[in-house]
Formats: sequence, structure tokens, C-alpha cells
Amino acid sequence: MLKVSEKNVIVGYVPCLVCQTPSVVHFPSGGKRENTPYLCCGKCKKTIQTKEAKEHIVKHHVPTLSAYSSKYGVDVNDEIEQVKINKWVENASLFDAKINGINDADESFEVAAFTTDDLQPERETETELDTPVTIDNDTQEVIDQSKPKGKANKPEQEADEDENKAPSGGALILVVFLVVLSLGGYFLIKYLKGKPSDDEDDADE
Repeated sequence: MLKVSEKNVIVGYVPCLVCQTPSVVHFPSGGKRENTPYLCCGKCKKTIQTKEAKEHIVKHHVPTLSAYSSKYGVDVNDEIEQVKINKWVENASLFDAKINGINDADESFEVAAFTTDDLQPERETETELDTPVTIDNDTQEVIDQSKPKGKANKPEQEADEDENKAPSGGALILVVFLVVLSLGGYFLIKYLKGKPSDDEDDADE
């Protein structure tokens, strides 16, 4: 009878490496050896996954139990019935894809991974995003760290100084007012000093 890993698909059948009875072929569902086939033998109660087993599987693999019976001249009616009753999934095309296509797929992936120009902008973007920046506490602007320390944002600082040096509109009005007031006081004093002389002249007459 067959020994089956129910969580994995049956990808074919081979004679057991030890006892030569019909055995199922699986691939692991994951891990580093997920593309290395292994066989399960119901008679030996063994699961075998070795380099020797892989070579044996590749050499003796058949896709179905019917093909196994035709190739090896063995009655497998019980095994066929067992598969039907348990509703085990068979997918022989997966074997060909894994064994015959995996090397080509690996080579294509390596070429794409290391020669595609489209990957370069993505790496540059990540580098820019990872670069730390400094934010000015007062202006909340990013400080250009490529400039020497103490000279950053010099144009902005000069503009601020020019604004501070330029008199505001209120200060200018105040200065004009004080000048007018001073001139008015000067002429008033001069007028008052000249007035008594005029009165005296009138008295003498």
C-alpha cells in the first residue's frame, strides 16, 4: 500500500530505492530543499530525500499508477483504489516544472536581478530617504548639511539683518513728527522773544 504525505501533492511514482515496491513522489512544501523530490514507501515505512534518491527518482519517475503498471509490469489496482478513496491530489506536471524548469528559472532570476536598470533608481531613492536631515527649530526648514557649519542659510540671515536695519513705517513717522515739533517750538520761542520789543516801541510813541 502507498504511504502518502497528505499535505503535499503526489507528483508521480517510482519503485522504492530499497524494496522496489510502488512509492509516491513528493516535493516539500517549503524550506531550502523545496525543489528536491523525495519518495515515501509504504512497505519500508520510510521517507527518503537524498542526492541518490533524487537521481533515482529522475531516472525512474512515471506520472501515474497506470503508467507505472505499464512500464514495470506490476499490478497496482489496489494502489489506484487507495488514491481514489482518499482523494489524494495528483499533479505530475509539477514534477516536470520543478525538475526541468527550476534551473532555467534560477538563471533567469539572477540575470534579471543583477542586470535590470530599473532596480537602480529604487536603491537611490532608499538612500535618499535614509539620509538624516537637520531641522531648524525657529524656521522649521531643512538645514543644508553640505554647507560649512556656521555658514548655513547665509542669504536668509543677511535678508533678516537687512530687514532689521531698515526703519519701520511707524519709526519714520515718529521722526518726522519730532522734527516738525522741534521746528514749531523754535519758531514759537523766536516769536515770543520778539514780541516785547514791539510793545515797548508802541509805548514810546
